Amino acid sequence: MQKTGKIAIASIQRNRGKYIVEWIAFHLAVGFNQFYIYCHKTNDGMKEILLELAKRYPIEVFALEMDDFPQIAAYHHAWENFGDKVDWMAFIDGDEFLFPTQAASMQEALAAYEPRELSALGVFWKCYGSNGHATDPDGLILETHPRHSTDGFLPNRHIKSIVRGGEKVTPSRSHLFDTGRGTFDEKMRPITHGWMRDLPPSYDVFRINHYVVQSRQFYFEVKQGMGGADLQAGYVRSDAYFDEYDRNEEADGVSLRFLEKTKQKIAEITAAAHPLSTPSLPMKQTPAHNTVNTDLMGLIPAEARRIVEVGCMHGAMARAYREAHPGIHYVGIDIDPGYAQVAAQFCDRTLGADIETLPAEEFRSLFPSDCWIFGDCLEHLRDPWRIVRMVRESIAPDGCLLACIPNAQHWSVLMRLATGQFRYEDSGLLDRTHIRWFTRTTMIEMFTQAGWRIENGFSRQIPTQPPQALMAGIRTIAEAAGADGEQALADAQVFQYLFRLRPA
Repeated sequence: MQKTGKIAIASIQRNRGKYIVEWIAFHLAVGFNQFYIYCHKTNDGMKEILLELAKRYPIEVFALEMDDFPQIAAYHHAWENFGDKVDWMAFIDGDEFLFPTQAASMQEALAAYEPRELSALGVFWKCYGSNGHATDPDGLILETHPRHSTDGFLPNRHIKSIVRGGEKVTPSRSHLFDTGRGTFDEKMRPITHGWMRDLPPSYDVFRINHYVVQSRQFYFEVKQGMGGADLQAGYVRSDAYFDEYDRNEEADGVSLRFLEKTKQKIAEITAAAHPLSTPSLPMKQTPAHNTVNTDLMGLIPAEARRIVEVGCMHGAMARAYREAHPGIHYVGIDIDPGYAQVAAQFCDRTLGADIETLPAEEFRSLFPSDCWIFGDCLEHLRDPWRIVRMVRESIAPDGCLLACIPNAQHWSVLMRLATGQFRYEDSGLLDRTHIRWFTRTTMIEMFTQAGWRIENGFSRQIPTQPPQALMAGIRTIAEAAGADGEQALADAQVFQYLFRLRPA
């Protein structure tokens, strides 16, 4: 089977609306890039959340209303319809978090098993207890439930399957499938049952954190009466089930290495799915400033604790980022005092001021700060070269500057120049409030001359395709001017450049 690059999860879930964003974010963070989620008789808004997320993320959502053995039906549907469209598909539940214990991603961990003779991998549980929570705590499950059972806890010997794409398998059971080439664990030990009672679990490569009971409140009010997705209708878990699985002996923190990336994904998802609602104000800046640039937000380093955002407008990014990082100190600066006033509800401090005319004493008061953000902002300044130099001279050696800058070398600008149609507009590359214009080359010059080095960065493009004749002309002009034609073509397709910079 030809490789697709997709590492998928198929999951049947019921009334996990409160936790579904964290679950999706975590699995995106560890490398999964396709989700098939079956909402079984949900009535808590989970399906609606997923349908909204599906507009922006690789999620397919299905409603399932059957009573008896819905899990097997969901797994059959997922494999029959999508099994040949993925490289691997994991079958896990909404209270299970699957991740590589050492590798950087699931792709990296699974690559070692590509040449092995097997149809599926069996991954062992690590069962987590209530962690002493009588009621549902605020915060992420990853953080509020750090303690789990010992390896010797017998239910840890349950496995869940990661099936190789294109294999002839039958999901006859919820844990273990009937396969052509067999199921093996990470040590290539044969897996013959969904619960390997006589096989000690191994967690060197993969692990499933199974948050079985969560809080006492969640178990007795929600999970106990939820039934069993792999059983007939009417099944009710016993009170003793809670006591059996409420195991909190150890805390190893293995999964927490994905915590910051998970929080970044949550912030990204939250910003995309729940646009900021603010009072109607006259638009005096680029309309894009009223949305969250999730790509730029993703460049905020995990260690950042004091952030200054210049051009914060209504505080959309401050709101989104602080929802996932409540301990962050966030300062918003906007030239419009009205915008700064709205942003104040999401920031620790706001300034309705022009960063270029800020008194020296007030500028110094913004330090110590370890991350400065200029999202579609530098092009609006009279002297952006001076501002990035001032930040460089004042910031700590381990601080950073983030920037998103429109590209004046984009093909649409070149086309307008060539036809004499260079007209200012209300937004976009020809925004009439832009004072300065930059190309990739001059952006890099501005930063390096101010004492910054590029640590990370990437480009953003728009889906509109340029005319091929135009691109051929751009190559010709570049080469006629003694420049690299291929580089000119690449630069002409970029709408914006994003940078994370550190002191050189």
